[in-house]
Amino acid sequence: MEEFEWPPSTSTLQANNFTSEGISEFCTNWMKAIKSAVVVQDRPRHIRPSNLIIWTVGLTCVTVISLCAAVGIVFVKKLSKRAYNHFITVLVAVGVGSLITSSTLHLLPQGLGVVDGENYEFIVVMMFCIFGIYIFFFCDKFIKITLESKKMNEIELLNNVGTHISMEAGVVSIRSTDALINENDNNFKSDAFPISGPIKGYKKRTSLLKQNSDVDSTIRSSLDMSRQAHGICVHDHEITFNQTKDSAIKTVAWMIVFGDGLHNFIDGVSIGAAFSESLLSGLSVSVSVFAEEFPHELGDVAILLNAGMNQKQALFYNLLSTITCFVGFIIGVVLGSVESLLRYIFGFSGGMFLYIALSCMMPEMKSTMDEALENGYVDAFLVLSLQTTGLALGTFSMFFFARYGDLIKFS
Repeated sequence: MEEFEWPPSTSTLQANNFTSEGISEFCTNWMKAIKSAVVVQDRPRHIRPSNLIIWTVGLTCVTVISLCAAVGIVFVKKLSKRAYNHFITVLVAVGVGSLITSSTLHLLPQGLGVVDGENYEFIVVMMFCIFGIYIFFFCDKFIKITLESKKMNEIELLNNVGTHISMEAGVVSIRSTDALINENDNNFKSDAFPISGPIKGYKKRTSLLKQNSDVDSTIRSSLDMSRQAHGICVHDHEITFNQTKDSAIKTVAWMIVFGDGLHNFIDGVSIGAAFSESLLSGLSVSVSVFAEEFPHELGDVAILLNAGMNQKQALFYNLLSTITCFVGFIIGVVLGSVESLLRYIFGFSGGMFLYIALSCMMPEMKSTMDEALENGYVDAFLVLSLQTTGLALGTFSMFFFARYGDLIKFS
């Protein structure tokens, strides 16, 4: 918004003593001043990076994001289940914080044209909006932890009272049933009940069923471990255990190719348009996409491996879905060069980021907290501290880009 000087119309009006000429001049000058005050200048807020920087830095960021699958294979193999869950808990929270902050401090303000490098009042307002979301989220968690701990204390007290009563009543019954137990033991050890034939076969089948149950529970546990990293709505892939391994692999592969491919395409468009605006905008959006994509790519790899794929197959199908990110980046750069379309791309990307963070990833954080509450309030406080750390990292990193990004000079 350009500066202007208000015309001395009041003095002119007083000099002409409210004559018709004075009133006409007064109205004309004030209308010109008002028009000059409300004109919104559609000038670019930043110097557009050169094509060399856009393509080299942008493609580098897209490549790093696309390599999450390869890194995911290493993490799935090396990390223990507990370490993996803690790492994913932090990273999902980082994704939520960076997506919300990137949308409210970068994408939507650029779409509305309020970023000018001098007025940072909108940042303060948006930060209050973000803190409002976080405060209600943490209040809900604290209330749940408090109620759950109170409930567990009451259950423990009842169990202690019941155990004390049963122990006192059991002294008499134990003495009276010792003879009966011994008699039954002697009967089972006698030749009247030889352990052979069908009974041995039954015991063997029972042992095999137990082993199969253990294997199935291990697979289910591994899938539950990856579900936290895979909770984003556009990434949901349900696995069913079929007798034919190839059909299960084929179903999972196609769901990943089409579902993740569409999401990666939109991410690529957002990154390309952001780099067309400025280098800092592109970097901030890339960091947000990376923090959001990394845990979900880990979930993709875990699901593919548990579905029966080897490492090469899992890597191939996952990388196949990331090709659309490069296609989206190219389209985003081309569309970003058109100033009239750029703000609409930012608005669409900002809405997508908010939907992913609030509707998909935050409920996943809630379910993680609910699972931790089942193990006790100590685990719940640990998960809450990990989520708080992740939200703080994601939020303040994007705040740094928005508030102090103009001070960073690229030679």
